[in-house]
Amino acid sequence: MDFLTLLQSVPLLLAMAKGALPSVAALGASFGQWVVSLPPCRDFTFEATSYLVCEVDPKRYQLELFWKDAAGKPFQSLHNLHAAQQAIGRTMLFGINAGMYHPNLAPVGLYVERG
Repeated sequence: MDFLTLLQSVPLLLAMAKGALPSVAALGASFGQWVVSLPPCRDFTFEATSYLVCEVDPKRYQLELFWKDAAGKPFQSLHNLHAAQQAIGRTMLFGINAGMYHPNLAPVGLYVERG
């Protein structure tokens, strides 16, 4: 992994660590077991551009798409989504913006959630 990719990955890795640490501590697991439980990530280069690729097994992790909160308001940011998940006692290990949106924050194209 080159230095620039590592540097760009630090906020994501810290967020994953911060989100997972309370659950791991509650279970009494050691640090090594916690690291093994994280999705495996690797450096990948395509057409001279480096990417951090994390492969997630849907049998081990629950993958979800989020758009709106319980009141029907768009989350608007990963920070808002993370706060909402914490408020209901859930731990978010990983989050990305996976969509394109109109100015009113409605998804552009097909959006499928829970089915």
